Amino acid sequence: MNTRIISMLVCLLFVATSMFGQSDFAKGGIYYKINPNLKDVTVTSCPQDSAIYSGKIVIPAKVEYDGNAYSVTHIGKYAFKNSEITAVTLPEGIIEIGEEAFRECSGLKSVAIPASVLHIGKQAFIFCFSLSTLSFKSASRPVIDSYAFGKTKVKVSGIDTGIPANMAVPNQDKRFKIDGGVVTY
Repeated sequence: MNTRIISMLVCLLFVATSMFGQSDFAKGGIYYKINPNLKDVTVTSCPQDSAIYSGKIVIPAKVEYDGNAYSVTHIGKYAFKNSEITAVTLPEGIIEIGEEAFRECSGLKSVAIPASVLHIGKQAFIFCFSLSTLSFKSASRPVIDSYAFGKTKVKVSGIDTGIPANMAVPNQDKRFKIDGGVVTY
């Protein structure tokens, strides 16, 4: 009986680790989780026993692993939380920046959001005290969840044509002011 219970617990632990594991692989110092569609990946946080992300981070548009090429499409929930990054380059192809993805990255100063981004999660950049410049590619009109840029010095600007007034969408961070097509924070 005890052996059976122990075996079941070991199986459950294995399943839980597989389902909720932080990453499937690392490439170039960035950790990734293969998405269920098996075609793209999500950037994840560093494993707990590893050093946290730091310095300038360049996320590639594609990454190869085990003979397969994957598109990088998501920045996962908590991916860079509390890390020591100073700059991040996000490629075209990223469609979502997850909840609290960059929370408390106090050295992060500016971010350019690619036109491909459709959603910026709740509190994605909250407590990034040095973050003062946020620019959107001209075609980008993402859904921005509450307090995505809370406790930052963010000044939002569009590249080329600026941000259109119709950027306001449900769940958008209510602290944005839209005046004459210019979005300020």
